[in-house]
Amino acid sequence: MLKWMEVENFALMDSLALEFEPGLNLITGETGAGKSILTGALGFALGAKADSASVRGGEESCRVRIMAEIPERDEARFLDFLRSKGVPESGRELQVKRELSAAGRGRAWINGEGVALATLAALGDLLLDFHGQHEHQSLLKVSNHLRILDEFAGAVPELEQVGRLHAKMRAMDEKRRSLALDERERERQLDLLSFQVRELEQAGLKRGEIQALAQERRMLASAEKRARLAQELLGALNGAEGEGGAVGQAGQAVRALKELQDLDPALTDPWRRLHELSLELSEMERDLSGYASSVAFDPARLEAVEERLAFLDKLRKKYGEDEEAMLAFLREARERLEALGGLSSQLEGLAAKWREARAAFGKACGRLSARRSEAAGRLAGAVSAELAQLGMEKAGLQARLWREEDEGGWAELEGRSYAAGAEGLDRLEFLLAPNPGEEARPLARIASGGELSRVMLALKTVLASQDPVDTLVFDEVDSGISGRVAQVVGAKLAALAATRQVLCITHLPQVACQKAAHFKVSKDVVDGKTRTRVARLDGQGRIEEVAGLIEGASLTESGLAHARALLAENA
Repeated sequence: MLKWMEVENFALMDSLALEFEPGLNLITGETGAGKSILTGALGFALGAKADSASVRGGEESCRVRIMAEIPERDEARFLDFLRSKGVPESGRELQVKRELSAAGRGRAWINGEGVALATLAALGDLLLDFHGQHEHQSLLKVSNHLRILDEFAGAVPELEQVGRLHAKMRAMDEKRRSLALDERERERQLDLLSFQVRELEQAGLKRGEIQALAQERRMLASAEKRARLAQELLGALNGAEGEGGAVGQAGQAVRALKELQDLDPALTDPWRRLHELSLELSEMERDLSGYASSVAFDPARLEAVEERLAFLDKLRKKYGEDEEAMLAFLREARERLEALGGLSSQLEGLAAKWREARAAFGKACGRLSARRSEAAGRLAGAVSAELAQLGMEKAGLQARLWREEDEGGWAELEGRSYAAGAEGLDRLEFLLAPNPGEEARPLARIASGGELSRVMLALKTVLASQDPVDTLVFDEVDSGISGRVAQVVGAKLAALAATRQVLCITHLPQVACQKAAHFKVSKDVVDGKTRTRVARLDGQGRIEEVAGLIEGASLTESGLAHARALLAENA
């Protein structure tokens, strides 16, 4: 429900602040005064299309702020919407602001959070329903017609079940499409994976093998050089023929030093060290002798190691930098191969589940369709009866339901397949026949905004208990009527206002006299610039406004008395 609105520099309005009331809020004023500018500002605040022409002449920008209160019954629905858009909550209050510069740049906020215009418009659809000569007329959107019928039929539970089953089928269909690879592509992948697994399995990979083989290759490649160097060392230690090697010379030195030590005990320590060195040389000679005899040059083994390393290097370039990476590739390739091999069985299982889901979806669509078919005639009859009371006695509303057969449709009913979605398999459009014998036409082709507003008023009267939108805005709903019908229109607006907030632009005294918050729109010129003013009327001001609607500009005592009587009758 709207609480207040502030307007700055919008169209002909320079500065305006209004507080709305629950129930009926009436807007009157002379033709051309700018009554529709007020509802235009409201639409602007809630996401309606706008351009720089909306900015008051000579100003840099315009802005409109509104504050609304979320109905308690709809609190969960609004909070879910705000959370889905990342908008902060503020209890049951909603504060909205929109600005537009003269250059055409705009910004919008909900509860202080910047939002896209589409988000603002979506919030507007939850808050308000505009009716009359306005671009947001929900009746002109055929997509809304099924929602209206479902509310009347009390078929929302069936609709929600259809939506859930449709979402389930859509998820299954996406999975099926992702699994159903092109058969040639599947065979190509099978061949490639089979080759890769076979190649890696036959390679007999072992962790650490590459490093071990590289070390072995170094040893085999250096065998001749190592043998030669070992023999040279042994020659140095043992000496060539006729020459004393290091081992022999060390032994001679030990014996000579022993004789000296026997003569001079002070040489005991040098002798001991020399003796230990001689023993080390002898031990070294034995080790080198064993090493030299173990070194063998094996060209065949070297060739085998080289071939193995070259083979492993090729595998590394294809499957990974080391044995661990190649073994991981092998594991993943085996898993993919197994998955592709079992794809047929997966698809078969999924197809069976799809058939079950399709059957359940078709039955749910059938139940929803039956509720709609039963209710469509009742709704059309009830609205036609309301239209007769609203001065459209000869008009008749029709609710045309149909289905579209589709060989690949998701809904099957009575052996036939139909195109179907989250709203079921039905298509619906409201048609209006203005007079008997005339062809019923879509509502979008009705020229009169007044007729369209009365159709909506009739619908809203019939749907009063089911309509989820809390605030209704009627622009010139009483266009082209007078007398008794005008009284009926006023009474129906008042009845609607008992359960909803209603904003209504009117020029009829029979409507303007209803119990309501009454605002008058006027236009004046200040400093050579035209501006629109809005003032709330009470007491004598309201009596004079209603009298003016009765008599025109010249007020008489009888007109004022008539106005007092009308207001008193509806107080």
